[in-house]
Amino acid sequence: MKQTIAIVGKTFSSYTSLIDRNRYKLIYLKDSSTNKSRKNNIFDLVIELDYSNRESLTKSLQSINLDFKIDVLVSIYENYVLPKAIIGEILGISALSIESAKLASNKYLMRRAFNEYDKSISPKFFKVDNLESLKKNLKGFSYPVMIKPASLVKSLLIEKCDDYSMTVSKYKEISKKIKSVYQKYNTFVEPEIIVEEYMEGSMHTVACFSDKDGNVIAHPEVVDNVTARDIDIEDSYLYKRSIPSSLSKNLQQELIKTAIKGMKALDLKSSPGHIELFLTENGPKIIEIGARIGGYRNLMYLNSSGTDMVQAEIDSTLSSNLKFNQVNFNNFVSAIELFPNKIANFIYIKNIRKLNKLDSLKSLSIHAKKGDKVGKASEGFKSCCNILLVNEDKQQLELDEKFIKDYVKVITN
Repeated sequence: MKQTIAIVGKTFSSYTSLIDRNRYKLIYLKDSSTNKSRKNNIFDLVIELDYSNRESLTKSLQSINLDFKIDVLVSIYENYVLPKAIIGEILGISALSIESAKLASNKYLMRRAFNEYDKSISPKFFKVDNLESLKKNLKGFSYPVMIKPASLVKSLLIEKCDDYSMTVSKYKEISKKIKSVYQKYNTFVEPEIIVEEYMEGSMHTVACFSDKDGNVIAHPEVVDNVTARDIDIEDSYLYKRSIPSSLSKNLQQELIKTAIKGMKALDLKSSPGHIELFLTENGPKIIEIGARIGGYRNLMYLNSSGTDMVQAEIDSTLSSNLKFNQVNFNNFVSAIELFPNKIANFIYIKNIRKLNKLDSLKSLSIHAKKGDKVGKASEGFKSCCNILLVNEDKQQLELDEKFIKDYVKVITN
């Protein structure tokens, strides 16, 4: 008999296409506020729910009568992690707890949990209640500092501040924008702002999974990240994600050990973990943990080593004693995001024809349409274009990466 997997809130084709339909029934607990999509026909059943707040979600769940058991809940997007936990509790489905979901959805609560578990894995931080609390708490910090929303993803509204006056100015700017950005991305929580100690070092991510008993495993290969600032772009987004890592196995193990500590600090169970870290001169420090598979990771791991992260997430809910088989890398993989350098109207992607002819190009997604308002991640916008490169020849992949960096641009007016 097939087991049933339910996608919570919002779906994504590169995830659902990897689910073995001979083994699993697939249903969609669709957010009723999202647009109708032709993708709905891939599901055995679509149920619309009201995700506006906890009360409305509870009420809409109580109004449906399921004549079958849901075995696995999946949240592909960050803003549906807490709803996933609520649904799990109401319907009696194995999932992360509501408390763990809150910790994973709020960077202030997350950092408090890290400090209680092991202070060495997290930078100094404080929550900003108002302008006066900002000024008071900054006295204990050296510059630069990072100021960011507590519950947004994709580097939205994150700013690096080099001095006191800049920090106060950026706080005022973010305060004006934060409510509308939270509403736009349906975060299910109230807006909050935190300030963190600036971390110097290289950025990496680790993919973890915890089973229903809280046992944690990590994929043995770390993903290397290049930030916009690493390539002299004044913005907060991740420009490139690459696998396999260029780090030594020992350094990768240091990152993995810290990532597992973070998973345990949040008490994540029956859940994936997308752990972002900086490798600093004082060891690994966790930037944040998302209780989901990281962006692009399904395709990156699948194309590089054949690792099925979707099946790993399913197994983390259904099984104990998870493990990854021997990992052998066959391809080098990079995922690249493109943003404009200012708020403007999108026109086109420069050199897209040559981009389409690159040897390493695996997939290309352009999200912006002509005339759309686009901008920097630090101003609350998401990427205009995503590019996935795959090649068994590392040198060719690096040449194609260089072409994109030098010649492929977002053109606006």
